[in-house]
Amino acid sequence: METEKLQYWLGLSAFGKIGPKRFELLYRYFKSAEKIWKSEKGDLRKSGLSEKLINEFLTFRQKF
Repeated sequence: METEKLQYWLGLSAFGKIGPKRFELLYRYFKSAEKIWKSEKGDLRKSGLSEKLINEFLTFRQKF
């Protein structure tokens, strides 16, 4: 895996509230870890995540 792509996988794995099932849900919707990481709030909502989890993820992403 390219180093550039690996950083998105690592970032997502560092967020403890995205486990294997949620990751699979997100990956099916976005088709790449990079797209998941860079996604907008509306797209995360459309993917099936709860509002609470979306807000926690966006906060985590800013701090990471």
